[in-house]
Amino acid sequence: MYKKLSCLVFILCCYSSPSLAKIKPHSQARKVLANIKTPNSFQADFIYTRQEKDAEEPQQIKGKVWAKGNRYKIVLDEQVVISNGEIVWNYLPELHEVHINNFEDEEAALFSPIQLMHIHQQGFIPIALKSITIDKIEYDILELIASDQDNFIKHLSLTIGRKSHQIKHIKAFDNNEITHSFMIMNAVLDVDLEDSYFEFDTTEYTDLEIVDLR
Repeated sequence: MYKKLSCLVFILCCYSSPSLAKIKPHSQARKVLANIKTPNSFQADFIYTRQEKDAEEPQQIKGKVWAKGNRYKIVLDEQVVISNGEIVWNYLPELHEVHINNFEDEEAALFSPIQLMHIHQQGFIPIALKSITIDKIEYDILELIASDQDNFIKHLSLTIGRKSHQIKHIKAFDNNEITHSFMIMNAVLDVDLEDSYFEFDTTEYTDLEIVDLR
């Protein structure tokens, strides 16, 4: 499970500086992109799916996420990841141990949900737009390509609520022909979360094995 989560985070951290590619943005798609709500805090359920080109079955992770600024908490079946923006705690309940690392050292292995919500702002050009209706709710599907095709992520597809301006689904295509899909459900934006919610108090656990990697 930890390796699967690491794959998710890896796609969010592998960007080179965008070059000035001469690609003309889609005018209406650019307006939709500009109106996407990027919350200061949120909570949501999510499903992450990783599909390799030649694999018959995709890998999938289901979980819950809470985020505020650069703080986050992710709850999976076998893992809880908490960060206060400076320290990352990776708690493994079955092993009754917690791994502690500095946030900047852990970014390549553990993802920041806020970073995910801003992925479309990191050197991508909107090139196409279409509309769909799911369960009587209208969505815009926005296609973006990297301005620098040497980027690890070369293509994004965003499904965005037309009225809410919230991202419902993110699909990312990387240079290894792997498709990463992130479905966001039951999202609540700008929730009131105390900073203490993003702390892991090791004293609350008895016989906890602490692995300090700082």
